[in-house]
Amino acid sequence: MSRTALGRLLKNINPKDVLFHIVNSLSMILVAVVAFYPFYFIVMNSLSDSSLAFGKFLLYPLGLNFSAYKVLFQNADIISSLIISILRSTIGPFLTLLVIFMAAYSLSKKNLIGKKILIRVIVYTMYFSAGIIPIYILIVKLHLNNTFWVYIFPNLVNIFEMLLIKTYIEGIPESLCESAYMDGANDLVIAFRIILPLSIPVIAAMGLFECVQQWNAYQDTLFWNAGNSALHPLQYVLVTMIQSKAMTVEQAQSIGGAAVMSTTTLRMAMTVVTIIPIGLVYPFLQKYFIKGLLVGSIKE
Repeated sequence: MSRTALGRLLKNINPKDVLFHIVNSLSMILVAVVAFYPFYFIVMNSLSDSSLAFGKFLLYPLGLNFSAYKVLFQNADIISSLIISILRSTIGPFLTLLVIFMAAYSLSKKNLIGKKILIRVIVYTMYFSAGIIPIYILIVKLHLNNTFWVYIFPNLVNIFEMLLIKTYIEGIPESLCESAYMDGANDLVIAFRIILPLSIPVIAAMGLFECVQQWNAYQDTLFWNAGNSALHPLQYVLVTMIQSKAMTVEQAQSIGGAAVMSTTTLRMAMTVVTIIPIGLVYPFLQKYFIKGLLVGSIKE
C-alpha cells in the first residue's frame, strides 16, 4: 500500500470508532474467558494431583495424573452407560426429527382440512400435560418400562420444534411444490426430495437441541430403569457417582490411586467425559444453528 493510500485510509478512520471496537473486543474476550474457564478448570483439576490442586486457581495441571480417567475407563458400567447415551442421542433425535418433519410438512399445507383445529389441539398439548401418574400408567401398560425404548417413544414429538419447522417450510416458495406436482411427484417425494434438503438449517438446529436433551437426560432413568444397570445412561451414572462417596473411594483404591486422587478429582473427570462428546457435535452444526433458528421463527 502506498503512503498516499495509507494516509487517506488513516484520515478516514474515526478515533471514536476505533475506541469502540477496542472496548467491544476486550469485553467479548472477557466474557469468553469467564464463560470458558469453569470448564477449563474442571479439565485441569481432573488431570491434577488433588493434594496439590485443592483450593487453587489452576491454569495448568499440578502433578499431572491420569488416574481418574483410568478408574472411569476400567469401569464396565461407565462404558455400558456411554454406549446407552450415544444410542439414545442418535436414535432419539433421528426418530423425533422424522416424525415432527412429517407433521410440520402436513400442517404447512394451506388446503389441509381442519388445519386450524389441529394446530390448536397440538399447541394445547404443549402447555398442558396429563400429569406424572397417567403417564406412568400409560408407560407401564405399553410395557415400555425397563426397556431402552422408554427413552425414545415418550419424547418422539416436540411441539415447539415442530412449529418452528412448519414455519420454515411455509417460507419455501409454493411454486417448487406446484412444479413437482405437475411433473407427477406425490407428497412423499416432494417432502423428502425437495422440502427436506431446503430445510436442512432448521432441521440441524432442532437436531442439536434433541441431541443435547437426550444426552443430558437422566430423570427418566430414575422413573423407569433405575433397577436395570444395563440401561443406565452416562448422566445417571454421573449423578449416582456424585452422590456416592463410598463408591468412588473404593474404585480409586482398587487401582492404587487413592494417594493422589480424591473423590472430587474423579467427579471432575466424569464431568469431562460427559461434556466432551456432545461438545464435539456443535462445531459440525454451528453453521446451520443461527440461520435455522432465525429463519424458522420468522414468517414473511
